[in-house]
Amino acid sequence: MYGINCFHHFPDPSRFFDELTRVLVPGGGCVLIEPFHGWVATRFFRRLFDSETFDKTQGPWTSDSGVMEGANQALSYIVFSRDLDRFHQRHPTLEVVEQRPLHNYIRYLLSGGMNFRSLAPAFMSTPLRLFETAISPLSRWLALHHVIVIRKKPRH
Repeated sequence: MYGINCFHHFPDPSRFFDELTRVLVPGGGCVLIEPFHGWVATRFFRRLFDSETFDKTQGPWTSDSGVMEGANQALSYIVFSRDLDRFHQRHPTLEVVEQRPLHNYIRYLLSGGMNFRSLAPAFMSTPLRLFETAISPLSRWLALHHVIVIRKKPRH
Protein backbone atom coordinates (compact mmCIF):
# COMPACT_ATOMS: atom_id res chain seq x y z
CA MET A 1 0.00 0.00 0.00
CA TYR A 2 1.24 3.47 -0.82
CA GLY A 3 -0.09 6.97 -0.11
CA ILE A 4 1.31 10.42 -0.77
CA ASN A 5 -0.02 13.49 1.02
CA CYS A 6 -3.21 11.69 2.04
CA PHE A 7 -2.73 10.62 5.67
CA HIS A 8 -3.12 14.15 7.06
CA HIS A 9 -6.58 14.30 5.40
CA PHE A 10 -7.94 11.26 7.29
CA PRO A 11 -10.46 12.48 9.89
CA ASP A 12 -9.86 9.35 12.03
CA PRO A 13 -6.38 7.81 11.60
CA SER A 14 -7.26 4.90 13.91
CA ARG A 15 -9.87 3.71 11.39
CA PHE A 16 -7.11 3.71 8.76
CA PHE A 17 -4.86 1.65 11.05
CA ASP A 18 -7.71 -0.76 11.77
CA GLU A 19 -8.12 -1.25 8.01
CA LEU A 20 -4.38 -1.79 7.60
CA THR A 21 -4.54 -4.44 10.28
CA ARG A 22 -7.45 -6.08 8.50
CA VAL A 23 -6.13 -6.05 4.91
CA LEU A 24 -2.37 -6.48 5.28
CA VAL A 25 -0.89 -9.95 5.38
CA PRO A 26 1.63 -10.51 8.19
CA GLY A 27 4.84 -8.81 7.06
CA GLY A 28 2.90 -6.62 4.59
CA GLY A 29 3.31 -2.89 4.70
CA CYS A 30 2.24 0.60 3.85
CA VAL A 31 4.44 3.48 2.70
CA LEU A 32 3.29 7.04 3.40
CA ILE A 33 4.89 10.26 2.19
CA GLU A 34 3.67 13.19 4.26
CA PRO A 35 4.63 16.76 5.16
CA PHE A 36 7.71 16.73 7.40
CA HIS A 37 7.98 18.55 10.71
CA GLY A 38 11.44 20.10 10.47
CA TRP A 39 12.28 23.76 10.85
CA VAL A 40 11.69 24.80 7.21
CA ALA A 41 8.64 22.56 6.65
CA THR A 42 6.92 23.82 9.79
CA ARG A 43 7.22 27.42 8.64
CA PHE A 44 6.45 26.61 5.00
CA PHE A 45 3.31 24.51 5.56
CA ARG A 46 1.86 26.89 8.18
CA ARG A 47 1.66 29.57 5.50
CA LEU A 48 0.86 27.52 2.41
CA PHE A 49 -2.87 26.71 2.50
CA ASP A 50 -5.80 28.51 4.05
CA SER A 51 -7.79 25.25 4.20
CA GLU A 52 -5.08 23.20 5.97
CA THR A 53 -3.24 23.89 9.20
CA PHE A 54 0.12 22.75 10.52
CA ASP A 55 -0.53 22.41 14.23
CA LYS A 56 1.89 20.18 16.17
CA THR A 57 -0.09 20.80 19.37
CA GLN A 58 -3.39 19.26 18.19
CA GLY A 59 -4.68 17.06 21.01
CA PRO A 60 -6.81 14.23 19.63
CA TRP A 61 -5.90 12.52 16.37
CA THR A 62 -9.44 12.89 15.06
CA SER A 63 -10.94 15.84 13.27
CA ASP A 64 -14.56 16.93 12.91
CA SER A 65 -13.88 18.66 9.61
CA GLY A 66 -14.28 17.17 6.16
CA VAL A 67 -11.63 15.14 4.41
CA MET A 68 -10.25 17.94 2.23
CA GLU A 69 -11.02 20.90 4.47
CA GLY A 70 -9.33 21.44 7.79
CA ALA A 71 -6.58 18.86 7.40
CA ASN A 72 -3.65 19.15 9.78
CA GLN A 73 -0.41 18.68 7.84
CA ALA A 74 1.36 17.93 11.13
CA LEU A 75 -0.72 14.78 11.72
CA SER A 76 2.12 12.41 10.75
CA TYR A 77 4.36 14.14 13.31
CA ILE A 78 1.64 13.86 15.96
CA VAL A 79 0.94 10.16 15.39
CA PHE A 80 4.39 8.80 14.43
CA SER A 81 6.67 10.99 16.56
CA ARG A 82 4.94 12.79 19.40
CA ASP A 83 2.41 10.00 20.14
CA LEU A 84 4.37 6.99 18.87
CA ASP A 85 3.90 5.10 22.15
CA ARG A 86 0.16 5.69 21.91
CA PHE A 87 0.19 4.40 18.31
CA HIS A 88 1.89 1.18 19.45
CA GLN A 89 -0.56 0.73 22.35
CA ARG A 90 -3.64 1.25 20.17
CA HIS A 91 -2.39 -0.81 17.22
CA PRO A 92 -0.11 -3.54 18.63
CA THR A 93 -0.03 -5.57 15.41
CA LEU A 94 1.46 -2.64 13.46
CA GLU A 95 4.98 -1.29 13.70
CA VAL A 96 6.75 1.73 12.25
CA VAL A 97 9.83 0.25 10.61
CA GLU A 98 11.20 3.42 9.04
CA GLN A 99 10.83 7.17 9.25
CA ARG A 100 13.17 9.50 7.43
CA PRO A 101 13.12 12.94 5.86
CA LEU A 102 13.32 13.08 2.08
CA HIS A 103 16.02 15.27 0.59
CA ASN A 104 14.33 16.17 -2.70
CA TYR A 105 13.10 19.53 -1.41
CA ILE A 106 14.78 21.75 -4.01
CA ARG A 107 13.63 19.64 -6.97
CA TYR A 108 10.16 19.40 -5.44
CA LEU A 109 9.77 23.16 -5.19
CA LEU A 110 11.35 23.90 -8.57
CA SER A 111 9.30 21.20 -10.32
CA GLY A 112 6.08 22.93 -9.37
CA GLY A 113 5.33 20.16 -6.88
CA MET A 114 2.82 22.36 -5.10
CA ASN A 115 0.53 22.46 -8.17
CA PHE A 116 2.44 25.28 -9.83
CA ARG A 117 4.33 25.53 -13.10
CA SER A 118 7.84 24.09 -13.20
CA LEU A 119 10.56 26.65 -12.56
CA ALA A 120 13.50 24.46 -13.64
CA PRO A 121 14.14 22.82 -16.98
CA ALA A 122 14.34 19.00 -17.03
CA PHE A 123 18.10 18.98 -17.72
CA MET A 124 18.66 20.53 -14.28
CA SER A 125 17.29 17.45 -12.48
CA THR A 126 20.64 15.63 -12.22
CA PRO A 127 22.68 18.63 -10.97
CA LEU A 128 19.94 19.47 -8.47
CA ARG A 129 19.82 15.84 -7.25
CA LEU A 130 23.62 15.88 -6.77
CA PHE A 131 23.38 19.13 -4.82
CA GLU A 132 20.58 17.75 -2.64
CA THR A 133 22.66 14.63 -1.97
CA ALA A 134 25.61 16.80 -0.94
CA ILE A 135 23.49 18.75 1.55
CA SER A 136 21.43 15.73 2.69
CA PRO A 137 22.90 15.87 6.23
CA LEU A 138 20.79 19.04 6.59
CA SER A 139 17.56 17.23 5.65
CA ARG A 140 16.43 17.12 9.26
CA TRP A 141 16.04 20.91 9.06
CA LEU A 142 15.40 21.48 5.33
CA ALA A 143 13.13 18.59 4.29
CA LEU A 144 9.56 19.28 3.26
CA HIS A 145 8.37 15.65 3.30
CA HIS A 146 9.20 12.41 5.04
CA VAL A 147 8.56 8.76 4.39
CA ILE A 148 6.92 6.51 6.98
CA VAL A 149 6.90 2.74 6.53
CA ILE A 150 4.36 0.79 8.58
CA ARG A 151 4.34 -3.00 8.66
CA LYS A 152 1.95 -5.55 10.05
CA LYS A 153 4.04 -7.62 12.40
CA PRO A 154 4.91 -11.07 11.09
CA ARG A 155 3.49 -14.06 12.93
CA HIS A 156 6.00 -16.04 14.94
